[in-house]
Amino acid sequence: MVQLSTVKALLDEFCDRINQPRESSYVGNTTPAARQYVSLFKYIGDQLLDYANGWWQLKRVYVFTTTTGVSNYQLPGDFLRMLTGTQWGVTNQIPLAGPLSNARLAFQTYGVNIATPFAGYQVNGAQGYVFNTSPYTQRSAGYFQISPAGQNDTDQNAIAYTSCNYVWPTDWVSGQAYSIGDKVTGINNIYICTDAITTSATRPDATTGTDTDGDGVWTVYTEPYPVTADTDIVLLDDALFVEGLRWAWFESKQQFQAADRLKKSWETDVTNALGRQNGAILLNAGYDTTANWEWPVVPVGAWSGTGGG
Repeated sequence: MVQLSTVKALLDEFCDRINQPRESSYVGNTTPAARQYVSLFKYIGDQLLDYANGWWQLKRVYVFTTTTGVSNYQLPGDFLRMLTGTQWGVTNQIPLAGPLSNARLAFQTYGVNIATPFAGYQVNGAQGYVFNTSPYTQRSAGYFQISPAGQNDTDQNAIAYTSCNYVWPTDWVSGQAYSIGDKVTGINNIYICTDAITTSATRPDATTGTDTDGDGVWTVYTEPYPVTADTDIVLLDDALFVEGLRWAWFESKQQFQAADRLKKSWETDVTNALGRQNGAILLNAGYDTTANWEWPVVPVGAWSGTGGG
């Protein structure tokens, strides 16, 4: 397995490829060249996020517990898009139907209550984030709406989604002191220090909630993590950034012929990278949401009510 590169390592490689001097630093550097390179780096990252079929490196799972009478549940701050067919009622072991049309959502929410094995869903609200309180500073402006609303305070639902975080903070270091607000890469996630740590002894590995580390605490961080430092770790393929930076740089210099040629080559590289991780695409003209498992699916304890079956 190849070690992941840092932002600085990729920008150094890019400078070598275009025969330009390397900068001593990039993120936060005020020289025109460094500022342009960081801007182009973010631009290419955003371009890669637009590919809806990727990326397995950015796959995350969001699990939430219902509240009686509540329909809307806030999405993680780093939510970019859902992964098709991953919406499940964990407790009841059945898929969530959807996304529902507006008409169907209104019918299930306000219409005559009919017996149905499915809860339905929509994703609503603005893309992006809004500010929130400590320990987090920002959260998703979007929400996951279920219908019917929560029937109790114990059922769990889960969705898989693509995260917008294509860079993560520097790796955790043993023996280092961390202050509140410091972020590191652990085993499973990004983590934020929510209680100061004098000497860090344990690499955080929690998937939700918190990890105790000596005299301090790490908390799983699921908010947007923009490019913050040269030492940030890049999750996507090195070549996709270096070659993407090349065509974007030539385009910025109005060398459009070279830029067009490089962009076409880069788009091929992106397609190949997606193909390597996702495998062959199988098309089924009769596809529906039940095509990937066998029925009947019966939840734990059988169906509730007396609807028969």
